[in-house]
Amino acid sequence: MVLGGGSVSPLPDLLQNTLQHLYRIDGAADVQDFRLDRDSLTEVIGPSAQDLRETLLVQEDDDQTWVALFLCEDVERRAQDFLQIQCPRGLDAFCVAVEGVSHFVYFTYCGARQDRAVSRVELELQAEIDKFVLLRAALGMSGPCLRATLYENFVLDEKLADCDRARYRFANRHGRRYARWLDEQFSRGRGAEALADARKLYRRPLEDKLSFIAAQ
Repeated sequence: MVLGGGSVSPLPDLLQNTLQHLYRIDGAADVQDFRLDRDSLTEVIGPSAQDLRETLLVQEDDDQTWVALFLCEDVERRAQDFLQIQCPRGLDAFCVAVEGVSHFVYFTYCGARQDRAVSRVELELQAEIDKFVLLRAALGMSGPCLRATLYENFVLDEKLADCDRARYRFANRHGRRYARWLDEQFSRGRGAEALADARKLYRRPLEDKLSFIAAQ
């Protein structure tokens, strides 16, 4: 159910449709029906909303789960510019947008299609993989520089709690390992096989994901 309204942008729909196509998912909830603007987010979580660029808000109430996605307008604008001209300065915003939509798609997929709960670290790990899959398979970007940009050249927010830092670093480490393997497959002309493997991984719970990645 929707926690609030938000501005309508074609970007979240495009990202959701691309992820669903790559992973062969159908029947998912429409992300545009679950958008939240900053004013509504502030009403729910308070002043800390002003510092957020994206967040998936989840609230459980008895037998109902409320979910909403916030993406700030500046992120959407710069991510859309990146898609149009692939300016390197827009890559960060694009990855932020992908992360938010990835969280929404995976959360709703696990709940509706697999009838299981999903942890924050699992959401983060899948988002780390989704960013690479989208850029490599859908946009044709490649090479060690792409992996370095996604998994090495980043700085965590100083305001993050230690538990959040640990979660992001965990997801980054395992996402980087799997992205390296995927990149090798694409470089060898085995892109179809790489995507088939990523689809299998997508449908696995966290412990199976980690074992699957470790075996590559």
